[in-house]
Amino acid sequence: MLDHFRRLARIDRPRILRLGLKFYLALGVHPAGIPKHSVTYLLDKLPAALGKYNAAAVGEIGLQHGGQVEENVLSAQLAIAADLDLSAIVHTPQLNKKEAVETTLEILADSSLAAERVLLDHLNSEVIDLVLDSGYMMGLTIHPAKLSPAEAVELISKYGSQNFVLSTDLGVNPSYLFGLPATISAMQDAKFTDSDIRKVVHDNISNLMGQLP
Repeated sequence: MLDHFRRLARIDRPRILRLGLKFYLALGVHPAGIPKHSVTYLLDKLPAALGKYNAAAVGEIGLQHGGQVEENVLSAQLAIAADLDLSAIVHTPQLNKKEAVETTLEILADSSLAAERVLLDHLNSEVIDLVLDSGYMMGLTIHPAKLSPAEAVELISKYGSQNFVLSTDLGVNPSYLFGLPATISAMQDAKFTDSDIRKVVHDNISNLMGQLP
């Protein structure tokens, strides 16, 4: 995993910057990738890696299947984020989402990381009411297995743009490469202002990372 961190920082970051895109680096131990035998070693090395590679956040971290190991690893990484004054990007799973979000909120409440430094990602209509008054940023992931542009627009229409962040979860599995442009277009069709659209695709996440111009 340390090699993966190096790749993100030394290969992927320059490649993305050359395309003219902003790049905020987040490093962390994802709950689906917690190693069986070396997680303590990884957690011990994580603070140095975050500093060495000038990361803006710890993530993606969170719960996948649940259980004490995942909860302990999440708590440890939230403590690291708080100690280093970094934000945290927190994953929520597709299965048993409500239970996982409830447990995640309990763990976040016990941590010393400020609410405005947390993005709870992959949320949907099943769990949004649990998070609305928490003060956390709320990620809406445009992805074939998560949310469609229309579903995201419906949630933003109902609750406002103030604390939402649009994401895509692009990766090796089937994704929606044009999810963000499609959602922007759907927001324009729904008569959202340019200011509201900019909040959910740029300003809110930039504020979270502490790098809004």
